[in-house]
Formats: sequence, structure tokens, C-alpha cells
Amino acid sequence: MADISRFARRWTIRTFINGTEDETVRSVLNKGANEMIRKIAIATALISQFTMSAFGATEQWWVAKDAVSKQCEVVTKKPDGTLVIDLAKTTYKSEAEANAAMKKMPRCKK
Repeated sequence: MADISRFARRWTIRTFINGTEDETVRSVLNKGANEMIRKIAIATALISQFTMSAFGATEQWWVAKDAVSKQCEVVTKKPDGTLVIDLAKTTYKSEAEANAAMKKMPRCKK
């Protein structure tokens, strides 16, 4: 088991760079390793930025009217147009905003 860990340590990039005799070769290899690490870090940051924004998507709210009961309601699922009809054709960022818009709609007032 000790032979495997010694072998693994021997073949890492840093060990290879530090074990190089020529100073110019060592500096070139070190620069290349640093650039590679930087590129990987930038790529990881960009990927996480785009994927996290997809996971953190906020809910959307719609003002809809039930086709059977004819009552207005605020829903989180986009109305399909058959059982629940979309009244405003817009989305709202919060439930309070959707409720305020629903109260102003003439089709929802009784």
C-alpha cells in the first residue's frame, strides 16, 4: 500500500515541476500549471453562476378565472385556457402583486 501512495505522490504535477532540474523548464511548467488552474476556476465559476440562477428561479403568479365557477383566483401554474383562463396575459413576481392586479380587473369585481 505504501508503494502506491509513493507512486501517486511521485506523479503529481507539483512534484514533477519541483523535481525538474532546469530552472527555465520549471518556471514554464509552473506558469502553465497556474494558468490551467486559473482557467478551471473561471470555468467553474461561470458554470455555477448559470446553473445557480436556474435553480434560484422565482415563482411566477398569474391571475386566472375558473371556467366552471367563474371566480377569479391567483395561481402559480400557468393557466391552460380550458379549465382555467388567463385574464391578464402577464406574470407577476409576487402573490401580493397578483392580488392587487386581480382587485383592479373589472371581470373579477362582483
